[in-house]
Amino acid sequence: MSDNRRRVFARIFFILFCALPTIGVLYKICHPQTAESWARTIQAELGLTTTVDSVETPGPFHTILRGLEFSDPDEGTLLKAVEARLYFGDVNTIEVPFRIHGMTNHGLERLLTKLNKNLIRADAAEKRWRIVFSKELSIEEHQAAKLYATEKLVAPPRVILTDLQIDVVPLVDGTLAELHFKVAGSEENNEFVACKLSRTDEHGHWLELDTKGNQLPCWLVNNSVPQVRDLGEHAMFKGVVEVSPTLGREKMFVDGTLDKVDLQRSVDPSVFTNGPGERYARIELDDCMFESGTAVKLDALLFQEPYATPVQIREEKLFAFRREVSLGQAISAALENRNNGVRIGALPTDSRSH
Repeated sequence: MSDNRRRVFARIFFILFCALPTIGVLYKICHPQTAESWARTIQAELGLTTTVDSVETPGPFHTILRGLEFSDPDEGTLLKAVEARLYFGDVNTIEVPFRIHGMTNHGLERLLTKLNKNLIRADAAEKRWRIVFSKELSIEEHQAAKLYATEKLVAPPRVILTDLQIDVVPLVDGTLAELHFKVAGSEENNEFVACKLSRTDEHGHWLELDTKGNQLPCWLVNNSVPQVRDLGEHAMFKGVVEVSPTLGREKMFVDGTLDKVDLQRSVDPSVFTNGPGERYARIELDDCMFESGTAVKLDALLFQEPYATPVQIREEKLFAFRREVSLGQAISAALENRNNGVRIGALPTDSRSH
């Protein structure tokens, strides 16, 4: 046998008995094959209690997880998907092809918090990740959902998001998450809500939200921003919000409208004498600026039916003890200034107080 043939046979032998088994072992290590191993891998990455019913691997860069569930000791089930499809490539993609049920605002916030602490980090997000919800995502208000689950009296308020896509982009010292979605039933249902969330080691968290004319329920953030509870469960917001940490100080810019604000959460309901429409109001915020909990610029007007003229919400009444924002206190004070000691129902329609 010639030397060339011996070399060819040696290479074939090496590939068959050394290289291929090694590649197979490495592939299995990087691509778990059982439901239990996938659950352990995901749980280690995300810090969430994870269960997976079954796994299918149609190809080397495509995995299907069936019965995927994320849970938390305090909140219970956070997300349960009938099926999730993983595609690996230049952009790693997670596709959820079926509708998600049972998601609450608290569960969503808990899920995002865990992701922020575990996955959304510079050392974990080496590649761009994309999460696509092919079907609508229904989110319910947490406390009302718990009450409904036990008493079945009043269905909880909910918002339905469609065409939701989340892109996680690695930065030099952190990550940027970009969210785009539509709001089902919105008059602006062709416009995507745009939200950007960034976290870096140097600057911390940064947020930019533009609802593009869509209205979002304020209860979506009532766990992280408890002050919005003063506005009531029907309150909606549309406009622009920007939060940016600068030189150790958090700056917030708000320009938009709060609609369906429940005045009964801030004022004695006995004063409403002109019918149920008097209970709700609209607050317009014009280029308001806050820095480290202090109002740098506050231009806020409260519009209430059946009164023709608005009342101004004053900065000195916006904050409660310890400089904590108190929207209810500010609304109540604004109405008191307008009323000048007169019941709301007895006010003339042209009264105005600044």
